Amino acid sequence: MAVAYLVGLPILGYSLDIGKENVNLIDEKLEKLLYSGKLDSKELDRLAVVAMAGLAAEGLKYDKVVGQSADLFTLQVLFAGSLLKNNQKLHEAVMSAMSRKASVVECIEAIENAAA
Repeated sequence: MAVAYLVGLPILGYSLDIGKENVNLIDEKLEKLLYSGKLDSKELDRLAVVAMAGLAAEGLKYDKVVGQSADLFTLQVLFAGSLLKNNQKLHEAVMSAMSRKASVVECIEAIENAAA
């Protein structure tokens, strides 16, 4: 929670329940940006830092880190979701190539052609 505060993200709540540990950061504005794919790199960076902060704090305090799965999943969703929404044309091109069982090289060419 300290890192969220330090990077200026809104803190709406938190839970320390086992298996449900989290800090709830999403406000309406941030949620709309996230789901519309219009989250700018500054906001994405701040969310990524917060997603990894719990993992880092746990590693600094204890011998064993157990909460990394949720943190890493959150980070993956943030980056993947943002990349896919902001590059939908590229994603569709590579999915089309993959559906034709194209080689990796052909898939990369499909991405590059869609970007051009």
